[in-house]
Amino acid sequence: MGRKSSLLALATLYFVSAIGCAFAWNWTALIAFRLLGGLGIGGSSVLGPMYIAEISPRKWRGRLVGLFQFNICTGILIAYLSNYLIGLASLARQSGDGSWASVPFPLWPLVC
Repeated sequence: MGRKSSLLALATLYFVSAIGCAFAWNWTALIAFRLLGGLGIGGSSVLGPMYIAEISPRKWRGRLVGLFQFNICTGILIAYLSNYLIGLASLARQSGDGSWASVPFPLWPLVC
């Protein structure tokens, strides 16, 4: 099994994990689907740079693999910042118990 087909299999694992987490029926199922997603993400973080290095021209190889890691770090930073802004918004709009009950579901993306 080559790197490309392995990445496709890992993407399928991650997709199944995302759907399973969204519709988990109990705590054990949620943990199982999170574990499945972790295996998919962990495998792709190993195979992704290898596949990039395999298909890229020699003079661009280092830059492209470095850009892969830079994009991961940028995504983590954006996730932290969005969580911080959502936390600030929930503090400002608390309904007494600190929940999102005061903000209608379709407006959640607009809050951050």
